Amino acid sequence: MKETVSSRQDQTMKKLEYIEGGILQNIQDQNDSSFNVLLADLDNQTTTITPIKWVKNARYEETTPSTPIFPLVRNSYRLRSIYTLNQTFDDFIKDSGAPFTHSMKPQIIL
Repeated sequence: MKETVSSRQDQTMKKLEYIEGGILQNIQDQNDSSFNVLLADLDNQTTTITPIKWVKNARYEETTPSTPIFPLVRNSYRLRSIYTLNQTFDDFIKDSGAPFTHSMKPQIIL
């Protein structure tokens, strides 16, 4: 398995990170199965990728040493527009449609 880590810039010049891995389930060869484990260290703001592969009809194993540690990059697109519910819809989804009661709570909100 060969994993690829690459970076590109989009039309707004924001950096995009891509991490490619192997095939989780190969329908042509049931023994060909692999994936990556990403370890994000939030305290140190770093990331490590460990490739894992199915070995000899028995188990998954780390196939090569982990990649070097590289900086953790937050998804800037995720933070650009946070969706908020309007009050009418918020009230609708919190309403269970049934009169639940609880001895310790005056109102139960789902």
